[in-house]
Amino acid sequence: MAEIMKMMFLVAFLLLHAESVEGYEFRLSKPTSQDPEGFVEIFYDGSWGLIGNPEFRFSDDTASLLCRKFKLSMFGYGARNIYQYGNTFSHFWLQKLECNGNEQSIDECVKTDDFRRTQFIKDEGTSLQDYGSKLYCVDYRLMGGLSPNTGMLLAAFSGTEHSMCYQGFDSSAGDVVCKHLRYNGLVAFTEGDPGSIPLFNNTLTCTGNESSLNECTMSNAVIENCTRAVYITCKAVRLTTWNEHNDEGTVEIFYNGSWGYLSSWEPRYGFNDVTAQFLCETFGFRFVCLLFYLNMNGYS
Repeated sequence: MAEIMKMMFLVAFLLLHAESVEGYEFRLSKPTSQDPEGFVEIFYDGSWGLIGNPEFRFSDDTASLLCRKFKLSMFGYGARNIYQYGNTFSHFWLQKLECNGNEQSIDECVKTDDFRRTQFIKDEGTSLQDYGSKLYCVDYRLMGGLSPNTGMLLAAFSGTEHSMCYQGFDSSAGDVVCKHLRYNGLVAFTEGDPGSIPLFNNTLTCTGNESSLNECTMSNAVIENCTRAVYITCKAVRLTTWNEHNDEGTVEIFYNGSWGYLSSWEPRYGFNDVTAQFLCETFGFRFVCLLFYLNMNGYS
């Protein structure tokens, strides 16, 4: 009887924490407490396993479809080579999944191989696990830029995709967007052609501390003569401080969905004066500074 009760509890738990798509149950596992993000799992042959592999990155179309299916957001993006501690997962079921974003179900997406159990490789010495294929669900995306941190701002309000009206937009709203996309704040914003995408022309008032534009004060007042869209450039570089001095630390860049250090295997790698000055000005320091090299242990 105890075993039957235990099995009934397990089935009930899975039904409450999973979505069903064409016979398959899938879920977003969240190893962190941050905004909607995690690793996509699918239930097959009696167990949960990941979709993806350590070298695979969900395309924006695939990520956005998954985020919509989870009812978390309109947009999403993926990242690979994400390292986590612990032993939350045990295996992959699907190595790759490609969607064009218009599918009605996951079954319509292209699976590059059949279901196959692939075990993790774990470093027992450090308990460091390379999960890979992480999914991030976000309220915005930047489209058409030369790099992922720049482009026309697209936002989702009431389930509809909009470009944002340039008139009435300010740096506080830009900071909210960039931080929501996990960048380190706003560099600049400008105006541009919205193309065929409808403009959102309600007035927004932000302090810059909100986690999303949806938390800003939205007025019913319509911005008159709204014809230009907002184009944004976000900071893809930050200074990670290691002590009480906020004007020194290690330089990180945002690439492929995660922050990583600028480092080298050379024992005394450093920035030249021009690069150091540019970085200091980017971080808001007006004086000339010296950025120390990273030693072989990876610390500044």
